Amino acid sequence: MTESDFPEVLVPDSDVTLANKLYLARENLRGADMQSADLVYADLIKADLIEADLSRADLSGADLIGAVLVNANLLGANLSAANLTGANCIKSVGRFTNFSKAILVTANFKGADLSGCDLSNSDLRGADLSDTLLKGANLTKANLNGTNLRNADLTEADLSGASLVKVNLTSAILKDTILRYVDFRGADIRSADFTGADLRGTIFRGADCRSSNFSFVKFMFANLNKANFSGCKLVFATLTKANLMDIDLTGANLECADLIGANLTKANLTDACLRNADVQGADFTGAVLARTVMAQPEEPAHDVEDDLT
Repeated sequence: MTESDFPEVLVPDSDVTLANKLYLARENLRGADMQSADLVYADLIKADLIEADLSRADLSGADLIGAVLVNANLLGANLSAANLTGANCIKSVGRFTNFSKAILVTANFKGADLSGCDLSNSDLRGADLSDTLLKGANLTKANLNGTNLRNADLTEADLSGASLVKVNLTSAILKDTILRYVDFRGADIRSADFTGADLRGTIFRGADCRSSNFSFVKFMFANLNKANFSGCKLVFATLTKANLMDIDLTGANLECADLIGANLTKANLTDACLRNADVQGADFTGAVLARTVMAQPEEPAHDVEDDLT
């Protein structure tokens, strides 16, 4: 995926004066101490900011297209509405940084620490966030289509309303993450850990989720139509009224899962385990149930004399 695959992106309009705008395009600022600097709307296109200290700096609306920020310190900086298209931010530190409404198309944040940062309403299409720490980050309504989040840690992050079409989340950690109404169509989510995540109203149509852990996950009203959940762990998952039509649940563990009113029409449950699952009102029309375990707990033993008293 290259930058040319995406439409042109523009920095949002602003009434802020540009009279004092700094022009630092292509400047060598490697290792520079720019703590708390006023760089509002600065021109830093392709600037060398390797290992620069930009902690608490105000870079709102700044132009950082193609800038190199490898190992840069962005702790607590303000990059709201900044343009970092194609920027190289490998292993940068951006804890609690404000990236809200920023343009981060095809930016490279591989191995960066973005814990607790604000990426709400940001454009991250095609960005590389593999091996990135995003614990507790705010990614609400962010565009993550085609983003690489392989091995990323999104524990307790909030991605409500975000779009993750064709995202790569293989081996990612999303424990207790909020993902309400997220679009995962065509995503690669193999071997990920979603334990305790909130996935209400999500769309997983055609997603590859093989061998992932969805234990204790809330899937109410989710659309998992034609998704591949083979080998997944869904112990105590809540799938109330979820759309599971044509889903592949081969070898999946749904022990104690809540499938009340779920649509499992033509679902493949070969070798799946539904022991102690609640399937009241669930539709299994045309489902494949070869070697599926659906046994309920046995009635507790009682004394015959009890029946005669």
